[in-house]
Amino acid sequence: MKTNHQRGQAKVGRLRTIGAGLGLVLLVGFLALPLFPSTLGIVAKAQHVLVDKIPEDGPGAYLLTDQGVMQIYDWRMPMSKLPPDAAILQAESLRSLVIVGRQVHPAATYVLYDLGRQHTVGWQSTQRQGRQLFLQPSSLPPGDYLLIVPTEDLFGGNTYHYFRLYSSDLHTRPYSQ
Repeated sequence: MKTNHQRGQAKVGRLRTIGAGLGLVLLVGFLALPLFPSTLGIVAKAQHVLVDKIPEDGPGAYLLTDQGVMQIYDWRMPMSKLPPDAAILQAESLRSLVIVGRQVHPAATYVLYDLGRQHTVGWQSTQRQGRQLFLQPSSLPPGDYLLIVPTEDLFGGNTYHYFRLYSSDLHTRPYSQ
């Protein structure tokens, strides 16, 4: 027959085992939390908004359109296809690309690449205004584009800015895949 002391020790042992198992499950759950949206098919769409003017203290790449200015999100590595949060706008409304930064490089260091036709697009004109560089490409047909921008950080390298242009002939706005 078990004494009260032995029963108490057995109860403490079971509680420790349950506590350790619960702690392990919670730890694995927290570590796996970032994977849940992609594995469950939940897509979080980025919202690109048009603002009235180019932010003077907001470094990055922007699309200047007839309706306003839209920031292009940057990626630290090249992607094999257009990211789901790429900016999307009418090809006819694009006026120029604008780079804002502490240190604006010469226009030749910024590369615009047409992903569908697989070639670079030249700059028709460029204009520098303080910490802003306006890059006017030749006419851009609808398609997917990549703007490669040199970084300003200590290690150098590039950031990759993706966007899609669509034709005003379409009745609905296309979304990236």
